[in-house]
Amino acid sequence: MYTIAGVYSLSPILLVAAIHFGDAWHVDLWVIVTLHALWLLSFVMLFAFSAWAAIFRDFPRMEAWWWMSVPFSAGILIAVLAMGGDELGSFLGDVSYVYLASLVSAFLWMIGAFRQIAVEGASAVTRGRMVMLAAALAVIMGPLIVGLLGGV
Repeated sequence: MYTIAGVYSLSPILLVAAIHFGDAWHVDLWVIVTLHALWLLSFVMLFAFSAWAAIFRDFPRMEAWWWMSVPFSAGILIAVLAMGGDELGSFLGDVSYVYLASLVSAFLWMIGAFRQIAVEGASAVTRGRMVMLAAALAVIMGPLIVGLLGGV
């Protein structure tokens, strides 16, 4: 699952790099189309694997939800911060609805995780849960930080 999530997170960064440096790297259209297909395939695989693991393998549903929400938002945020948003208008338009949906999902996941911690107490606070909460908070606060820094 980590490999699928890595491809899912890395695909937007590679797409942005291909669009940003396309002329200098002589990137053909087929590379961009292939990267779009890779991103879509990794999304479908991550969704299917997360659902399968949550249903049949006692994989925590909250963790499966996190894997669907945070990695893509983080990948888009890192891509925009690294490359800037000036030449990325068409790409950002393509993924903005998915990004906003995953951002809202990450926010709702964070609320659910805090509620679970409040209900279950100290037993729900693990190192992994704290890392997941920190990543979700970074993703949620990312657009505000980008806006304050004068980014996109």
